[in-house]
Amino acid sequence: MRGQKTVFLITDTQIKEEAFLEDIDSVLNTGEVPNIFSADEKQEVMEGVHPAAQAGNKHDEFSPLALFAFFVNRCKDNLHVVVAFSPIGDAFRNCLRQFPSLINCCTIDWFQPWPEDALELVAVKFLETLELTEVERREIVPICKHFHTSVMHLSERFLHALGRHNYVTATSYLELIASFRQLLTKRQQAIMEAKQRYVNGLDKLAFAESQVGEMKIELVQLQPKLEEAKIENAHMMQPADITIVKSMKNPPSGVKLVMAAVCVMKDIKPEKISDPSGTGGKILDYWGPSKKLLGDMNFLRDLREYDKDNIPVTVMQKIRGEYLTNPEFDPPKVAKASSAAEGLCKWIMAMEVYDRVAKVF
Repeated sequence: MRGQKTVFLITDTQIKEEAFLEDIDSVLNTGEVPNIFSADEKQEVMEGVHPAAQAGNKHDEFSPLALFAFFVNRCKDNLHVVVAFSPIGDAFRNCLRQFPSLINCCTIDWFQPWPEDALELVAVKFLETLELTEVERREIVPICKHFHTSVMHLSERFLHALGRHNYVTATSYLELIASFRQLLTKRQQAIMEAKQRYVNGLDKLAFAESQVGEMKIELVQLQPKLEEAKIENAHMMQPADITIVKSMKNPPSGVKLVMAAVCVMKDIKPEKISDPSGTGGKILDYWGPSKKLLGDMNFLRDLREYDKDNIPVTVMQKIRGEYLTNPEFDPPKVAKASSAAEGLCKWIMAMEVYDRVAKVF
């Protein structure tokens, strides 16, 4: 409408391309942006401004060039562009050198610094979304204001001492607040992550405590079994059963099974012998090493002094995996073949129970 003015505010942070400044420069010099309208759009503009150009006198005629010039002049009277630059850095200086019309055809207005009450209100507004207590908020706002004003005073001293400008603008203040918000958010996240790790650690400790409680109950239940194993072991070590085993020349399979387990307990390796089935292959056999073991004069003493507190893990894994899971490795079944083998079978089972209970303790 006639007499109504439109103002566009453009800041240096919005100017991303040099072509934009070239358009501004063209507007300031010639009053128009080249090729801004196509032929059809230009014709529509001239038709629209024709009644306003005649100013009520229908007998006046205007050429297309005069109508477009009228449109441009009307835009110049009612359209104003405000370009806001920050004096910090080289961007403002370089723009003035490249586009002199920013000086020749513009009115430069250096904005005055914000007063302290404005600084305080801006800080309150920008910090209101942060999770802060009222006490923290009352302390932080004056600190932000103090940082900004103290830098301004130091910049004045810097100018007087060295004759060099250090511009402190409103943008600097907003960047200060933004940096504080970013730093505070980052620290709060770090603290929350540390808190979460601490809570997870407490949960794991509580779970471990509950597991230890269950293990204590299990240990109390296993303690009588340990005592029974000790008594059974002492009873089994009588020399009479072992003497009978020594005298066997062709022992039953149950005796061989038990003696093989004894060899494993003493970490004695088996021998490779021909397969009795006649296939021509080789098999691992413990009876040869077992006969040598039974012929040892210190056999009983070694069993009595067996280091039951330091049984190798691999030995117990083999005992549990290959022998205790064998249904034939059972004292009542072995007793049918030999009471001596029964005693050795019980000894091995007692060692397994002792190892399991002792390692739990």
